[in-house]
Amino acid sequence: MVLLDLWAWEGLSARNVQRVAAGFQQMGDDHPEVAAVAAIGNRGASKEHCRRDLESKLGKPTLQCALKTLELPWKERFNKVKIANASILQPHVVFHAIYKKSWYTFERIFLGGNASKVQQFWSDMQDNPQMEDHPIKDASIIYIYIYIYIY
Repeated sequence: MVLLDLWAWEGLSARNVQRVAAGFQQMGDDHPEVAAVAAIGNRGASKEHCRRDLESKLGKPTLQCALKTLELPWKERFNKVKIANASILQPHVVFHAIYKKSWYTFERIFLGGNASKVQQFWSDMQDNPQMEDHPIKDASIIYIYIYIYIY
């Protein structure tokens, strides 16, 4: 839903998401997701509860599982080494989470809008000098990687 993207990525407030969804409902949109978002915050009467209700309806963020914390050494003054925690986003977990949540979104973002474009990409890469003697040219390896990460 575009409204949820605007809330999550563009900073649209939960209250404004509720108001827009309620507006769509008033104009005749009867989609269940629109109705659920329009209902948050006691249908907007308790605007201070909109964020809480929206987060409750969405559940735990899907991509939260893609974060991993590592302990990394770094050099301080006088060659003293310290350990610092760093959070990283694991790309293969992101791909898997998006694939499981929405095939349409996965196809749009990672496959250029259509799964057939993947074959076209690899076909176009055949004559690329960087691909000469590269193990990824073996299509069976590609399918094994895709299978491991997606399933």
